[in-house]
Amino acid sequence: MNITDWQHRYQKATLTICLGLIIWALAGVFTSSFNVTSYWGVGLGVVFLWLFSLGLFVRQFGLKKGALGLLVILGVVTFFLIFNQYRGWPFGLKTFHDILGWKLSWGISWPIPVFWSFMTAAALLINQPKQVTPDPKKLFSWAFDSSVMVLMISFIIEPILANTSAVSWSMPGAVLGVPFSSFIGWFIVSFVASSLFVFLIKPPMEQKISLNPLLSVLLLLSLLSLSVSHVTRLSLIKIFSILAVLSVLALFYWNRKKTLPPAEAQS
Repeated sequence: MNITDWQHRYQKATLTICLGLIIWALAGVFTSSFNVTSYWGVGLGVVFLWLFSLGLFVRQFGLKKGALGLLVILGVVTFFLIFNQYRGWPFGLKTFHDILGWKLSWGISWPIPVFWSFMTAAALLINQPKQVTPDPKKLFSWAFDSSVMVLMISFIIEPILANTSAVSWSMPGAVLGVPFSSFIGWFIVSFVASSLFVFLIKPPMEQKISLNPLLSVLLLLSLLSLSVSHVTRLSLIKIFSILAVLSVLALFYWNRKKTLPPAEAQS
C-alpha cells in the first residue's frame, strides 16, 4: 500500500469519526438538558477535528510543510493564549472553567488552542488562492481573509462558551457578556498564525484536495452551534449560526460550480 492510499484511508477514517462525534453531540443537545456534563466529549471531538485538518494539510501541502505548518499554527494560538493569561491581551482577562477538561499550567483549558488551530487551518484551506502566484499582495490577502473568517466564527463560539459556564470574563462585554477585545483578539491571533504559515512555510499553491469533506464538517458544526443556541435561548447566536449554515451551503455550491466543466457550470 503506497503513501497515497494511506492518506485516503486516514482522511476517510478521521472524517467519519468527526462526523459521528458531531452527530452524537447534536443528538445529545436535544435528548438531554444542557449542563456542565455536556462538555465532556469536547476534548475528544477537537482532537479528531485537529487530526482531520492535519490529514488535509498533509495532502494539500505535503508531509513536511503540512505537518510543520499546522504545528506552527497551534504554537502561535497557544502562545497568545498563555500571553493573555499574564497580560490580558489580546482577548481580555478571562477564566477557563473545569468543565472543558484539564488545564495547561497557565490555566488554559487544553481543547481551546486545539479547536482554534483547527478553525484557522480550515479558513486557510477555504481561502487558498486558486492560482499559483508569488505576489505578496495575494499572499497577504490569503492570510487576511482567513483571519476575517476566524473572526466571524468567534462571534458564535465565544458567546456560547460564556453563556454555558465554560468561560467567564473579569469585565463582561456587550455581546452576550463577551467583550469586543476577544473577537479582535482572535482576528489578531489568526492573522499572525496565517501569515507565518503563508510567508515562512511557503506552502505550494496548487489545489490538490476537494473541500467537500471539510465543508461537511463545518456544516455540521454550524448546525450544532444553531442547536446549542436554540436550547440555551441565545437568539443573537441563533441568527449568526443560521448565517453560518447558509454560508457553508453557498461554499458547497460555489465549490461544485468551480469543479464542473464550463458547459455544466453555466447551465
